[in-house]
Amino acid sequence: MRSPVSTDSAADIHAELAGQIVDAAASHRTDGRSGDAAQLVRIALPYLNLDPLLWLQPQSADVRIYWAGRNDGLEVAGVGSADSVSKEAPIDYNAVLQRLRSSIGSGPGDLRYFGGIRFDRYHDVSPEWAPYSAYRFWLPRFELQRQGDVTRLICNLAFPEDGERIAEILDDLSELSTNPPGSPDTAVDLPLSRQDLPDWDQWESSIDWALRAFDEQQMEKIVLARKTILSFSRRLDPVTLLDRVRSITNDCYHFLFQPVKGTAFIGATPERLLSRSGRYIATEAVAGTRPRGDNGATDAALIEQLLESEKDRREHAYVRQSVAAALAPLCTSFQQDEEVSVMRLARRMHLFASMWGVLADRVSDADLMRALHPTPAVGGVPTKVAMEAIAHHEPFDRGWYAGPVGWIGANASEFAVGIRSALVEGNRIALYAGAGIVEGSTAEGEWDEIEQKISDFTKSLTGT
Repeated sequence: MRSPVSTDSAADIHAELAGQIVDAAASHRTDGRSGDAAQLVRIALPYLNLDPLLWLQPQSADVRIYWAGRNDGLEVAGVGSADSVSKEAPIDYNAVLQRLRSSIGSGPGDLRYFGGIRFDRYHDVSPEWAPYSAYRFWLPRFELQRQGDVTRLICNLAFPEDGERIAEILDDLSELSTNPPGSPDTAVDLPLSRQDLPDWDQWESSIDWALRAFDEQQMEKIVLARKTILSFSRRLDPVTLLDRVRSITNDCYHFLFQPVKGTAFIGATPERLLSRSGRYIATEAVAGTRPRGDNGATDAALIEQLLESEKDRREHAYVRQSVAAALAPLCTSFQQDEEVSVMRLARRMHLFASMWGVLADRVSDADLMRALHPTPAVGGVPTKVAMEAIAHHEPFDRGWYAGPVGWIGANASEFAVGIRSALVEGNRIALYAGAGIVEGSTAEGEWDEIEQKISDFTKSLTGT
């Protein structure tokens, strides 16, 4: 057994980690274990107290991920892939999560697979979303994990396959940057072009259609989204952009998923889909939007306006009732906030209610995913009718936008809703945001709401 290493030098820690990787491979060759399932080994060493997202920027691996919880203090940056699970549409939640559970079961308790799932599990994958597949989850080869005051450098190994790749893994380790990260490039460019899908005329037509559908009692709510494509004169760095967005979006989940070089899905979402620890489950209903005021009096007036808005309260009620109806039957006990409150973020606010409970025996993450996604906060009411209408009326593939993103571990899982997000491809970025359409909505009002939602990115890109 090697002795603990000091954290005085990143190079020394890398050298110690290399030695432990060699030791793990030698140990696996001599222990005689066999079987179909991979044997996962996790080596962790104390590390310098670095910002994981900034540490990620200079890393050159094809696969890069970043995840930061909304309020649990967990940050993970990952490079490379020790194992991955992916498939094309359609998605079978049981198959996805059973495969992940099978792999996780052979490893230590703190091991996590990170990834996401498409919004529409039956929709064909469009070319720009092809690298992401219908779902994709990674066990990173190397992780920089920070939680509170503790920072660790981690290597994940999957035997027996990795037993034949030790030299390659050591090469990958040697390529990890050991230079303390600085602030990312802060240069701001103005976009060369902008394209909105749908454009204003198409948007107005879709809202008119939705309002007629409400009058004819075909639907009660639908969430319609826009894709805004901005083109720039140079390639965009997704880490730099996410760092800028992170600085103005407190109290959000932050994520980056780069399956191959040249494309990355990034976001700053306020909305939890589910958080499970053992049999304890927590979720929430979020809907209705107002910007934050520029002073206390204006802020208070906007809060009161949101709480008293019949339209926004009705939109929130659809979400709350739907989530409660889906989750309560899966629990032996279930509770929710008695009153609707306001989630106050750095730049906007939403109506909010939390829900929690204790899951019944044999309820799986697959059962939870089927029950909770898509909520009326990103789909509509009734769900089936709304999903069909979204596929028909939106002139783009949502891909992972508004789908579940997060992680799954041995005895816990955490998924956010992948809204307030963007797909970065070379010198182009596609910004995604949606608005809940109910009786009383107007095309102008919902267009403006989406403009306000994508302003986290536009402000970070242009400084305005």
